[in-house]
Amino acid sequence: MSQPPVTYVTVDPREQVQWPAMLLVAVGALGILLQLMLLLFNVLGTGLGASVGQRGPGEIANLLFSGVVGIVFATIGLLVGAFIVYGGLQMRNLHGHTLSIVTAVIAMLPCISPCCCLGLPVGIWALVVLLKPGVKDAFR
Repeated sequence: MSQPPVTYVTVDPREQVQWPAMLLVAVGALGILLQLMLLLFNVLGTGLGASVGQRGPGEIANLLFSGVVGIVFATIGLLVGAFIVYGGLQMRNLHGHTLSIVTAVIAMLPCISPCCCLGLPVGIWALVVLLKPGVKDAFR
């Protein structure tokens, strides 16, 4: 008995990158919103340092993330979130394969990504899609 020939269904690379790219944009946008809130709280003086009513062992850590240092960290977080949004949009349009890989990796990093709990699975999914041969070739 002969078996029927195996046929492979090829999926358009643009369709393969759509969901991971849009989720990267969502992770970046959510991170931007969170960092804007932190920036506002630090500018208004209601950051973590303002919540310390009495001296305790956690006071140094609370003071570290308030005031000027908190504003600097929030600004860096805003820039990282904007980079993730930009990289996700580039990935969606099949522009900049290396940029898209860097964006996925940054979205996965817990101390750098603005929304690391969501960024880890989305970044892994984006990397898996980006490293597929057909998708990689579509970026060229």
